[in-house]
Amino acid sequence: MSTRLVPMLRVSDLPADGSMAHWVLVGQVPHEDHDGPRSHRSVAGATVRAVRVSAGDMDLIIDESWSAWSLVKRPGQSSSSDLLLGRGLTNDISIAHSSVSKLHARIRVEGAEMLMSDASSSNGTVVNGESVRAGDEVPLVSGDFVRFGACVFQVFSPAHINAIVKRLRGGSPV
Repeated sequence: MSTRLVPMLRVSDLPADGSMAHWVLVGQVPHEDHDGPRSHRSVAGATVRAVRVSAGDMDLIIDESWSAWSLVKRPGQSSSSDLLLGRGLTNDISIAHSSVSKLHARIRVEGAEMLMSDASSSNGTVVNGESVRAGDEVPLVSGDFVRFGACVFQVFSPAHINAIVKRLRGGSPV
């Protein structure tokens, strides 16, 4: 039996008291029968219990049942100083979807800055609709949309995700 090395939470499991200390990747891994890559504007499986978040001219629905990954290195994970993301179970963040390469992308934390690079993946890494060339580092800011193969996520800073979770628990729209 295999297990994910980075515990995957549901958005509903995130602390409502504003105590998230790490950047978070939020989204939904699509069913394998999905017919192609999703854009940052298409969201499937949303339920009534959702909050609409505005990020510039883009909106995303965050549902309490969606998954959340803390973007933090934990002891005993990969030996790289970068966060490794991919389908392989030895990565720091494991996303179980056939469109995600075994090692798909790297995330490097440089102080308060987060930098993402593609790891020569088969189906590419996209940040806010722009393809990331293998080896190039792209800075991430809170609210950015990232796509690994057919899986679309949004990345949030601790302050941003804490505000969203508080609004989600309070039921008031953003």
